Amino acid sequence: MTDQNNPFIFGAAVGSGLTALAVDRAGADFLLVLNAGRLRMRGASSLASYLPLRPANEWVFEIAEEEILHRCVSPVLAGLNVRDPAIDPIEIVEKAKELGFAGVCNFPSAAMLEGQLRHLMEAEGIGFGKECELIRAASERGMKTLAYVCTNREARMMLEAGAERICVVVGFTGGGTGVSTSLTLEAAADLANQVLEGIPASVETLIEGGPITSPEDALTVTRLSRVNGYIAGSTIDRLPLEQAIEEVARSYKVISKMGRGNKGDIAQPSAFSGSSHAMQTLRKLVEDIAPSDLPVLITGETGTGKSLLAADIHSQHNTSKRGPVVVDCTSLSHEIGSVQLMGQVAGLNRRDVPLTRGALETAHGNSIILEEVSALNPELQGLILRFAETGFVQRIGALEGRAVNARLISTSNRDIDDLVETNVFRRDLYHRINAFQIAVPPLRERRDDIAELAAFFARSLTRRDDVQFTNAALRVLLEHDWPGNVRELKNVIQRVLTLNSSGRVTARDVSFLSSRKVAEQEKSAYSEDPAEPANEKEWIAAALKQHNFRKGTTARYLGISPRTLYNKMKKFQLD
Repeated sequence: MTDQNNPFIFGAAVGSGLTALAVDRAGADFLLVLNAGRLRMRGASSLASYLPLRPANEWVFEIAEEEILHRCVSPVLAGLNVRDPAIDPIEIVEKAKELGFAGVCNFPSAAMLEGQLRHLMEAEGIGFGKECELIRAASERGMKTLAYVCTNREARMMLEAGAERICVVVGFTGGGTGVSTSLTLEAAADLANQVLEGIPASVETLIEGGPITSPEDALTVTRLSRVNGYIAGSTIDRLPLEQAIEEVARSYKVISKMGRGNKGDIAQPSAFSGSSHAMQTLRKLVEDIAPSDLPVLITGETGTGKSLLAADIHSQHNTSKRGPVVVDCTSLSHEIGSVQLMGQVAGLNRRDVPLTRGALETAHGNSIILEEVSALNPELQGLILRFAETGFVQRIGALEGRAVNARLISTSNRDIDDLVETNVFRRDLYHRINAFQIAVPPLRERRDDIAELAAFFARSLTRRDDVQFTNAALRVLLEHDWPGNVRELKNVIQRVLTLNSSGRVTARDVSFLSSRKVAEQEKSAYSEDPAEPANEKEWIAAALKQHNFRKGTTARYLGISPRTLYNKMKKFQLD
């Protein structure tokens, strides 16, 4: 049995910066950068990591250098392949250390192979013995070392080579890699005990693979065996897909889009660019309500695209042959705001003052867009309410009103519900302009759309289809909080392309953006929780409590999409 005084060790085998950042925020003790993780993202199984598809070590170095090493707080270990006879274990270890890796592990390992292939590898000097040389070289150079093993003999060999941590692999993870397993959790625990027989208690021991596909499974095995930790590989990549395939697939789609843009309609409104669930839902809602004449209220933070959304709703109406009448409510002064809205009769105050048509009357047979309607003072709110209720506009100084048929589309960057509760905004007017309400999400809550939006702005600003963003550049864009939302992103792309006409945007070009430096603080806050969550429900509940039930922030902290968080809250009745 595991010594209960020893803390549970959690390692994550990753193949991308997105996954690495998520598990790093969640508090992983260490990360392993493996070529298998990248292959899983591309639809292959972990078994493909043994194939000579490309130089494995160079691929691991490239992924880590561009996406992981300079981003994560947790120690990062390189999964190194020594199958090539030309590879010198000492040289490859020194290169890993120079790049900034904290340590190395032997992956893919010959330990998981058997039969004639394994025999031939050992005969050629590229088998498990060479992996021991790799671990020994790293240990002698003061680097962290983790050894994958499958037998007691291999565990003892790695112990002699200086391995600090030994991970027992009980087969490829069943359930989603094309590999099946009949091994039970109890059998996996027994196998781990056999493999680790005679290994000193001072050596940290972990387990990976086989029937372990959830945190609960890992905890069960550690309680049944002497291992005190678990390495998650395909369980990190695969389970979110099983639980919310559409949402997590979009995260992986971001990776596939890196370095290339989508060739879409260059005239597509930027407010609608993006394939996230939030934007798909928003577009469908607009499609449904645009043909009607009912008032629409659009809410959202500054820069989210409310005005573009209002204009698009108008464009899909049968009055769209003319442009909408747009009123900036923040600019309506107390003195002449009523005239600007309602108009006035000729010569009301001075004989030379001509008849003036107000914005409402001008919008007859059209749409009128009241931008930031929450900025209206009480008097002007009353005028809009009267028009909304009667359909009549009475010019200032006139004795009679005129019937006006105009659709009201309003926007607000303030929470009108709060303004209504505090009597700043009239409740009766709120209900009149709010037959349909559309909430435009901030960009930080639909990060899956950032790569697509960046490509859209690059095309629209340059009229070129060949602008490319490097993986590292998109990583910086993904991590920025975007307080100015889509408008800020557009300005950033415009600035970058003004200074760089090469058509290739690198991380250096966007280095002026501030990143979300929350990983270290969040890990510290999480570790201070006296009650360690024992299952997924408690894990999510603790995260919600820690972030004051702010769902967007909690979802980012957990490394899942807001939609997935909502589904899990509903499943566990955490609403």
